Amino acid sequence: MSVSVTSSSLMKGLFTGKADAWATVVHLYQPLVLKWCHQSDLQYADALNVSQEVFHGVSKGIHKYQYGVFRFRNWLRGITINKIKDHYRTILKTDIAKGGSNSEHKFKNLPDHILEDSDVDEEQESLILLIQALELIKEKINPQSWNITWETVVEGDSVKSVSMKYGITAGAAYKARGRVLSRLRTELRDLIE
Repeated sequence: MSVSVTSSSLMKGLFTGKADAWATVVHLYQPLVLKWCHQSDLQYADALNVSQEVFHGVSKGIHKYQYGVFRFRNWLRGITINKIKDHYRTILKTDIAKGGSNSEHKFKNLPDHILEDSDVDEEQESLILLIQALELIKEKINPQSWNITWETVVEGDSVKSVSMKYGITAGAAYKARGRVLSRLRTELRDLIE
């Protein structure tokens, strides 16, 4: 199972500026944006600032996003890379204004600090999105069913061991997990492939 595209209903909410859609998208994708910032050597405080700039950029440019043509995650990664570059350019301008021999070296090595395609781990990114999505629906799900899903899908425990833990059959555990994943698909439509 992989998380690959943003729900069409979420996209409609983004295009129309619905606050709950924006909150959902930030909840789902901010951990990825922070991960990409970290991979680009940003300190946590700087990563948070860049993250805010990323979502501000998304809000200003959402009308340019072509739903169904590009994966939202890839489009968001592109915006993030540009905001990270902007962050480093700002630092460089400050350093150049102050002078010093370090500035030219930093400028020449700028691309080394930015996320590259080789840094992208699709499976890990999908897991991050799945975790975020599961957390969104947690309050709407029977706690045991949610735990079974979390333990088998996220933690990778076997259905057999989880079913024994909860004193149910493996079939019942599969059904519980299936109901949760079905709910997830219903809530977030195309989010899970």
